[in-house]
Amino acid sequence: MSRFAYASFCDDVRPEINNKFSLMGLYAADMIFGDFPTTLPKMCVIMHIVTSVDKPFQEIVCAGRFQDNEVFKIHLKTSNLALGQPGVILECGHQRLRVQSMATIAPATFTSPGLFEIEIIADGEKIYCPGIAISKVPEGMTLVS
Repeated sequence: MSRFAYASFCDDVRPEINNKFSLMGLYAADMIFGDFPTTLPKMCVIMHIVTSVDKPFQEIVCAGRFQDNEVFKIHLKTSNLALGQPGVILECGHQRLRVQSMATIAPATFTSPGLFEIEIIADGEKIYCPGIAISKVPEGMTLVS
């Protein structure tokens, strides 16, 4: 099994009972705005990095970038990646380990359209993780607020 990663983008993450989280204002493929620059009071990025149980992570670095500016950087080391630690999940029957990490950007300001990129480096290996497009509303389309 090869390693892989994915991310979700939303306005807020709220903890619930039984180790659950509610994602508020979950974005789809793009974040669409009427005008630039624009500012969100808060933007959350939830990243999931997955590997097989026979190749556990030793170190992970997660970074978010917009227009060549580093917006966040998170370092996770072996001591944080042990089973039983928050965010490390053994998915029974699938024999894989999933690490979950979250970044909160408050406020999140975008000066123009572009791509919010996610970079994941696990044990020195770059793992592709899709980002999200920051877009201007198409001509003739109206945003509903």
